[in-house]
Amino acid sequence: MKKIVEGKDYFVLTTNVGHQFQKAGFEKERLFYTQGDFGLFQSTRPTVAKTYDNQEIVEKMLEAFITSPICKHYGDGGAVTFG
Repeated sequence: MKKIVEGKDYFVLTTNVGHQFQKAGFEKERLFYTQGDFGLFQSTRPTVAKTYDNQEIVEKMLEAFITSPICKHYGDGGAVTFG
């Protein structure tokens, strides 16, 4: 798909929230996620339109969760992941 739009003025409207278009090399500014974007935090106030990249904080939260004692009560000894 990237080859089809290469060199053209394009815009992608997608329901994919997992950044697959960005991973494939599409420019973030040319994408609109109709169901939101898991990579962004946003204010709970509807008057605030700004969003915030959340990768760093989510990685820290995941690390804290995985190393916490609560993980000993879940799973079968394998890696813990969100699903």
